Amino acid sequence: MNSNEFKQQVIPHYRAMFGVAMAMLGGDSAMAEDAVQDTMMRLWDHRDQLAEVSSIKAYAIRAVRNRCLELIRSATREDDLEEPAVRIAVETASIPNQANAEEAAEKLEYVTRLMERLPDAQQDILRMRAFADLDNEEIAQTLGINNATVRQQLSRARKTLRDLLNRGRR
Repeated sequence: MNSNEFKQQVIPHYRAMFGVAMAMLGGDSAMAEDAVQDTMMRLWDHRDQLAEVSSIKAYAIRAVRNRCLELIRSATREDDLEEPAVRIAVETASIPNQANAEEAAEKLEYVTRLMERLPDAQQDILRMRAFADLDNEEIAQTLGINNATVRQQLSRARKTLRDLLNRGRR
């Protein structure tokens, strides 16, 4: 694969890759950007093997997902991973309309805490769907599972979140 083919076949998936990285890394845009750039470099280094890949988008998203998992593991070992909801709340608090920003930050923090109660697979699928805007087929390809499993896990995750939200309102 030459540079023009790479630009035509891989670069268009940058936005989806970034969305996955943002979702997996708790909204840390700098860390997500690094993860995507690292992944792009790896894809470029192995561009000759991309001709054998049936779905470059799914392959690229899986690659960035794997890179994010590496970053999370190393950050967890180094014990320097901040609580994502707290970081988002602080960043959101600097938005001009302070009252709305604080309320939005509180809601986001609450939902993030609720999402953490979900099984890991459901969390991944829900984040890919909500933050990376991937459809069920793309999620299935990325995770190496079938569409029915994605639909089932997504449905269960949404139901659990609804139940948790309803319990919290009582």
